[in-house]
Amino acid sequence: MRARTQERRDTVVRAAVAEFAKGGLHGTPTAAIALRAGVSQPYLFRLFPGKRELFTAATVRAFECSAEVYARAARGLSGTAALEAMALSRGVLLGGSGVLLMRLQAVMAVAIEGSEAVRTLGSVGGPGSLGDSASSGDSGTGAAFASVVRGCWAGLWDVVRDRSGAPPSALDAFFANESLAAVRASLEARDHPVDHAQDGCRDPATQLKG
Repeated sequence: MRARTQERRDTVVRAAVAEFAKGGLHGTPTAAIALRAGVSQPYLFRLFPGKRELFTAATVRAFECSAEVYARAARGLSGTAALEAMALSRGVLLGGSGVLLMRLQAVMAVAIEGSEAVRTLGSVGGPGSLGDSASSGDSGTGAAFASVVRGCWAGLWDVVRDRSGAPPSALDAFFANESLAAVRASLEARDHPVDHAQDGCRDPATQLKG
């Protein structure tokens, strides 16, 4: 029973990565995630107490997926060869899984909530609900999520650094190009359908050969 619940939880997280990648935290209805995952909304909220918790889980999974793909791409390599192999594998993360766009949405959520916290300082009512169970009225909640995102970024940086042995300047360039690729993908007019088999990086790591 516990294994079955974990399987359903993983399915929901993969679906959340794909949906949040398109609409972000506040633009994605949980109904769309439940539909993609093949579960009811009440069951979704049995697995995750709120939309924010699901968004956080999707964020962590997107960074974990990126680390898995890069580590596999760099297997048996080092130095520039490893860094180039990881850069070439980036296309996998830009595919139907939405992994890079999910990471971009996570950073945007941190930036938006930081701006809203500044605007609402000193207001009588304080910040209100941001919709669809994603309230950030508690400034501590936003700070906690920002801490999660920073930790995820630090972990991914360590993976690329350790696999390649690249100096900081090369790592800066690697992640700058990655961010540019994610922004370009987010601005594309085409709306690529996402295959359930690719939701949230179930398959991207296995698409890399070698």
